[in-house]
Amino acid sequence: MLTLRLIQHLENQPNYYRVEVALEDKGSRQIAVSYFEFKVKQRDYKNIRWYLEDFPDYLQAPEPEIAKNIEQHIKEIGVEIFKKVFYANEDTHKIWQDVCNHIDDTRVEIVTSVREAATIPWELICDPQSKIPLILRFRAFVRTNVQAIHPPQFHQTFDDKIRILLVICRPGGGKDPVSFRSVATKLINQIMQLNKNKLTFYRVGLQAMSEIKKVY
Repeated sequence: MLTLRLIQHLENQPNYYRVEVALEDKGSRQIAVSYFEFKVKQRDYKNIRWYLEDFPDYLQAPEPEIAKNIEQHIKEIGVEIFKKVFYANEDTHKIWQDVCNHIDDTRVEIVTSVREAATIPWELICDPQSKIPLILRFRAFVRTNVQAIHPPQFHQTFDDKIRILLVICRPGGGKDPVSFRSVATKLINQIMQLNKNKLTFYRVGLQAMSEIKKVY
């Protein structure tokens, strides 16, 4: 399996980025760098949030037409990200051509700092030719953090139960509540259909990490 690693760095100027594009395959490594300016407007973030969280609950007119326009703009943002990264120069374009031949067997890792994690919506990146979001084509698409020091520790379990911890954080608390729509609903429903006895679902509010660890 190939690993395509996109390492995002913020330059000295606001909204300017340096992205290292690294492709690893059986010990070999190709590296290229793209420099570009990019910014998503606050209005676009609000529209995307509405599309993902509110629209599924309000399907009557004129919402479907509004959603259609937002879908088109989401693709445009995704294509813009793609071009700025993979059409930046010959080296980045060559890496993309190599990935294309093994796209179904490629793992993508998005590496950012915690502070800059939301500045580029990498999950929207879209192939300008097929207009298909790449997150739907790669074998795996994950995020990691350049400041991660300690590797995650996994607890040994001796049963076959599936445990899911859902933590909801609402910015502003009760004064300025943010609507929430769980993206895990379909996953949970599928698991319950297979075997209800194998699912233990914990839903907790904002707690101290020590308390969350006790629940989990």
